[in-house]
Amino acid sequence: MNENVWISTETSLEKAYSRLKRFDADFDELRGYLRGYALSRSTRQGGNFMQSRKYYEAYWSQYDDVVTLNEFRKMLGGLGEVQARRLLQNKTVKSFKIRGEYHIPKQCVIDYVLSTHYAKYRQILKAQIP
Repeated sequence: MNENVWISTETSLEKAYSRLKRFDADFDELRGYLRGYALSRSTRQGGNFMQSRKYYEAYWSQYDDVVTLNEFRKMLGGLGEVQARRLLQNKTVKSFKIRGEYHIPKQCVIDYVLSTHYAKYRQILKAQIP
């Protein structure tokens, strides 16, 4: 075998190996970020574990896909009407109004419960959900 070809092949392998090491480092960094994100979702917030989307979908399965203001209040553990309206008026929870009555998609309620706003807000709430 020609010596120049061997050196060329060896440097190509070294380059490929160094690229692979960089890829592994980037992948490990991404894996660590995702692991940290997953842990932040399950950390204790206000004495309770934050649950997953599937948990809340099963927990609130008895509600329709679009709920009224009173159902929304019940879903959040008996939240007061003024506080519930404030959340909807400030667009913290996505909703729509038809003939003066609020309608909230159940997925938007779940999005809110899983949000960082609710994680902070629930610490001062008297009404709690599991």
